[in-house]
Amino acid sequence: MKTKKIWLSYPLWLSFTALSGTMLAVYFSAIGNRLWETGKYAAPLFICLAFAAVGGIWFLGYKTAGTLHGRFLQDGHSRKMAECFFVMSLAALALLYRIRLLKSWDILQDMSYYNMALIKNSGGVPEIAHGASYVYTWILSVLLSFAGNREIAGIALQVAIQLLSLLFLYFGVKLLAGRVEALWAMAIMAFLPAYAGQIYCLTPEAFSFFLFAAGILGAGLCVRTIGGRKKTAYGAFLLMGLYTGLAGYLDGAGLLLLFFAGGLAVKEGMQGKAGYLAGRKKLLLLLFGTAAAMLGLMALDAGLSGSSLESIWNTWLSAFSGNGSLAFPAGPDSDLGAGALLCFCAALGVVGFWFHGKQKQDAWICYLLAMTLMDMVSAGTLGYEIFIAFGWSVLAGIGVASMGIYGEEENKVKIADMPELILEDMDEMDEKVETEGLEKEEAKVKLIENPLPLPKKHVRREMDFDRIVEWDKMKFDVPVDEGDDFDI
Repeated sequence: MKTKKIWLSYPLWLSFTALSGTMLAVYFSAIGNRLWETGKYAAPLFICLAFAAVGGIWFLGYKTAGTLHGRFLQDGHSRKMAECFFVMSLAALALLYRIRLLKSWDILQDMSYYNMALIKNSGGVPEIAHGASYVYTWILSVLLSFAGNREIAGIALQVAIQLLSLLFLYFGVKLLAGRVEALWAMAIMAFLPAYAGQIYCLTPEAFSFFLFAAGILGAGLCVRTIGGRKKTAYGAFLLMGLYTGLAGYLDGAGLLLLFFAGGLAVKEGMQGKAGYLAGRKKLLLLLFGTAAAMLGLMALDAGLSGSSLESIWNTWLSAFSGNGSLAFPAGPDSDLGAGALLCFCAALGVVGFWFHGKQKQDAWICYLLAMTLMDMVSAGTLGYEIFIAFGWSVLAGIGVASMGIYGEEENKVKIADMPELILEDMDEMDEKVETEGLEKEEAKVKLIENPLPLPKKHVRREMDFDRIVEWDKMKFDVPVDEGDDFDI
């Protein structure tokens, strides 16, 4: 969804410009070092060449995207059928890709959580301070109790979690950003080595990302409540707050869902006085639900474990306080080719931001910068490579979409900058209301027969006489004498 540029947009996109330039320099320098020996001035040269290529490709795509879109995707039904085909194909190819990976690996990379989930005579799952790790280990233990202590059961769980996450991400990003962005994000995450390779690491990282993907879908569903009934919208934002609190309690990265749901409330608050009041209430309900869920779960944990609420809070806070050092920002993938291509596509959005009058949500920039900062300070017990790769994939979709979609949308009639899905729903609602109104009017109005006689049809008549009058007698102008005073 598009929004107006505000003062915060410029420093955010400047920060992202610096981050994307740094990542492009790192990837291109590493690729250059593998091909030939580079000097100390190679990094600045690579940055200049990368942004020159980004600008040239963006303007080339901007000139050709409108023609391709108008030629192939004018029909709405064809567009939906093509979208459905692409999504089903990506899901099937993602599954086949992971099945193919199973043939090339024989040993799991991390067995620690698998060993804790094994069914033993000594007892059940050990207590783990990190909530997402404990829930994942418990689910894996339940699965192993049915399938036996087999490693393939854990791999199957990882594959199922990843496929569900891809579907959740597609529908959530589609509602929050757009169709093109959702397809790009799903395609990138389906084949990204950093994510697909997690099927051999039986760790809670993929499960924690699954919880985050479900939250992205929840935030997207909140979009559809904007402009509808107030009670439904308020309830949706409250439920989203409760889920954000649950995800944040299990892993601190879940609290970043506030950027997306909170961004929706802030955007609505920018649309007049009525929108300001409604957006403020939704934002307060979102924050209230988040705080209530986190405090409630901590109180429940304290009651079950026999610890104090303060100790539970300190334990959760210590896991995300960091180690005091600052590492170099992580890229989207360890594979040089995939990481360079992903950063290059994301950098296209920088050109689109400065070229267009409007831009996509700043929430994606906030999310990527916050997640990169969390990884730099080593906050949390898990790695956040998957979360960072997801942020880059969505921004890559936004960058590609900025070459053509923006240009067409600016020529359309401006309708309060509402998302396309809401406008489609409003059109359907208007058609339903009109149809129902006509049906009610037809049911109420009862016509009766006209009691008055209908007008007769005009028949042309010709005047004729039986007697023929001579011409000299057909004189009706009688001369009057000037002295005649008859009219006095």
